[in-house]
Amino acid sequence: MWTRLLRAFRAAGKWTPKEIVGHLIDSASNNHQRFVRAQEVSALTFPPYAQEHWVACQHYADRSWDDIVTLWQAYNRHLAHV
Repeated sequence: MWTRLLRAFRAAGKWTPKEIVGHLIDSASNNHQRFVRAQEVSALTFPPYAQEHWVACQHYADRSWDDIVTLWQAYNRHLAHV
């Protein structure tokens, strides 16, 4: 039952729960490079973050829930260290 719910879209055109957590991973990834660059230079410029593209091309809905949550937890622990 949980597997089906985790893959289900919330509404037409909306992300699945897995894709929402995937988006949080992508956001952490983008913020990671920002945190590191901010320590390096005084003038910051960042590329735009195309969140729809990032989520779509990484196929989070097809990954296991455990893999997605484990990556999200590990990445955020690392960012807390940075």
